[in-house]
Amino acid sequence: IYYQVINPRTRKYQFSTKSKTIYKTFTRDQEEEFKSKRSLKTEGNAYSFYPKSIEFLSTGDIMFVSEQKYRTENSFIDPKNKREIFTYSYYYKDLFLALGDENGNMQWTKRLYKDQFSRNDKGIYSSINVFNGSNNIRIFYNDHKANIKNKPSHKTKQLKNSIDKKPKGTAVVASVFKDGNPIKDKLFDGDYKKHVMYTKTINKHNGRYYFCAQEKNI
Repeated sequence: IYYQVINPRTRKYQFSTKSKTIYKTFTRDQEEEFKSKRSLKTEGNAYSFYPKSIEFLSTGDIMFVSEQKYRTENSFIDPKNKREIFTYSYYYKDLFLALGDENGNMQWTKRLYKDQFSRNDKGIYSSINVFNGSNNIRIFYNDHKANIKNKPSHKTKQLKNSIDKKPKGTAVVASVFKDGNPIKDKLFDGDYKKHVMYTKTINKHNGRYYFCAQEKNI
């Protein structure tokens, strides 16, 4: 992971390109993670991470968030009418986080495990939404209830949804501070604990978060 700042006035790099602190190579454990059985099940998409957000914190640090996602397509012939039917599977998996400080030092890179799968719904209940909490970032998403407590990769449960079934999942928020250790909490409780989020519709206004959610059994 490479980190650099460009001065918009001079159009020059702010930090020396020869510095060894502006990038982080993957650790041995991280390299092994890409080769794990769980990663190899991604049909060749173990490295398909896409940038989601770059957040500037009040501490002067910059946090980078990327998400592993991909889509697969399959087809079959309907025996009744002989038409070809297509099914689309959407995968939104782990997050890869990185933090660089104001002095040009890449401090850490970490992986946040999740496993969202859905079919023929364009991932409406999947993926994440990221907001800046001043000295931290807050990541909102739907997860399997068994994953509320941070678990190792191989114990991460998959959350499955489909357009023809009622939505499943537990709405959670993961707060990530400068130390890089995420704190995960259930978002809703009481009468609202059975609600899942449309993460793309979350908005923040005057320090409050506004959601569009749906109860699982409706």
